[in-house]
Amino acid sequence: MVQSWDGRFDLDVPCPSMLMESAMWSQSVAGAGAGETMGPAALTGPITGALAGSGAGTSVSYSIAYSGNNRLQTVSFVYWPAGSQVGNALFLQAIQNGKVLVAHRGTDGNQPGHLQFQFSSMSASPVTIQITNYNNPATTPPVGYWIRPS
Repeated sequence: MVQSWDGRFDLDVPCPSMLMESAMWSQSVAGAGAGETMGPAALTGPITGALAGSGAGTSVSYSIAYSGNNRLQTVSFVYWPAGSQVGNALFLQAIQNGKVLVAHRGTDGNQPGHLQFQFSSMSASPVTIQITNYNNPATTPPVGYWIRPS
């Protein structure tokens, strides 16, 4: 973990080597502006990014190829700064053909800042993973994150 100061907040950022089984990062994505939605970018391996919050919610989306037949798909998600104050306003959804397959709050994981969720579907069509940050940007720094399909 690396500690940093951005002039307003004390930030604890996990080292990438501690987060990934592989040393390769497939892509880095910057967060969208307030109220905007980005993506979806292809999620084929680990991706890092940052997402500023807003009262209306700021989102970023990723697309995962999915073969259907109720095959269980796992997605790992790590965010920082970790903790319930940030995680309570951070939401993840897996959406396929306009239907929400699973929805989680950032605090649904077993440990602060870590979330792993699964979904399945009969349909062989892409699944969109949407991350939405409702944190107040005046009191919370942008949320850094690492996401990876398993």
